[in-house]
Amino acid sequence: MVRRLIYLLSLGCAALLAFITFRRSAPTAAAHASGAGINWMNVTSRDLNIAAVFLTARDVGVGQALDSLQALAAHDPQLAGQGHALAHALGRFAIARHKNDLSVIAQCRPVFEAGCYHGVLEGYLATQKSLDRDTVAAICSAVERSSPNRQPGLECAHGLGHGLLEHVGYDLPRALAACDYLGAADARGECHDGVFMENVVHGLGDSMIAVGDEAVAMQHQMMQMEGAHAKREYFRKRDLAFPCDSVAAAYQASCWSYQPLVVIQLSGVDFQKTLHTCDAAPGEAAITCYRGFGKQSTGWYDDRAPDIIKTCETATPPHAGDCLGGAVEAYVDFAWTPDRAIAFCRNVPAAAKAGCYGEVGARMAHIRVDSASLAADCRGAEAAYVSACVREGIAAQRQSAHM
Repeated sequence: MVRRLIYLLSLGCAALLAFITFRRSAPTAAAHASGAGINWMNVTSRDLNIAAVFLTARDVGVGQALDSLQALAAHDPQLAGQGHALAHALGRFAIARHKNDLSVIAQCRPVFEAGCYHGVLEGYLATQKSLDRDTVAAICSAVERSSPNRQPGLECAHGLGHGLLEHVGYDLPRALAACDYLGAADARGECHDGVFMENVVHGLGDSMIAVGDEAVAMQHQMMQMEGAHAKREYFRKRDLAFPCDSVAAAYQASCWSYQPLVVIQLSGVDFQKTLHTCDAAPGEAAITCYRGFGKQSTGWYDDRAPDIIKTCETATPPHAGDCLGGAVEAYVDFAWTPDRAIAFCRNVPAAAKAGCYGEVGARMAHIRVDSASLAADCRGAEAAYVSACVREGIAAQRQSAHM
């Protein structure tokens, strides 16, 4: 699904800057002894707000901390742009505070592209010495049981992929093989997506923020990983298809869905070169690559629908619809609601509207467990395309039921 980390390459750095004050707010005993402290006159209002979110997580739980973050983001566009990375950090913080008790993941919600789920899983796996087949297969079972719909379990599988890659020291084959311990095909696919997304984030030097009581230990771990990072070839400017052209065929679709994030960096932000690099992807992977471009373009173009649509229309036929579908996926995944995706579909050309609204229905089908709720979501579409939304949504629900 991917899901998913729209804006990741820009978010990590921005969020890290926002956390500088928070992370230095726990001075060591030596600092106390020397009289050193924070110059509170230099602390920004945004830094204090972020610190307050983490204090809420500490004192009353990550669920209410997410409420606080949502309230702040509603009035601060810059903070809203950092939402996924901050929710990710909240997840790490929560699992550290709860001494690796995975039950804390039940407090997470899908806001900010499900960053809390991903952070909890990454934090948990970073502390595990070894993981066998049964353990990996069972990690997301509590999340799956906690909800009647499929999406929370899939978000857990995606976060699991992030954590597995970190756990094995960014060894792609080992992490992907561990994902294959999951029983359901869609969960395995989400886990593969998480592996490749983490590979992109880490490989391009944009690691997630480490926060929590074990922040010093985590920083040491990150530094150790950077030693391996320096020796490993993550991407190749001379081969923009790498590493996707080096992994087994079963994993290429997942890999290519994140390759646009790599190419946009290595090409000097050349949108057309990035878009058409997808033509090098084999078979189904070309579809996921174009969808990945569409997802990431919502961040690259700062949600300017005309620019997203104009670029997607230059995709090699028949992939313009895949590109637009990726944007729809990004908008639905932001808060697991159809509103932003429907607003986007209102802007696409008439010939693409049925497909666009169909994507809305298909994506919401992962979230809604009954056709009545799905139909209610689709009623927000333009009248002529409500049926396309409902039809594709019901088809996706049936397909999911057989996985």
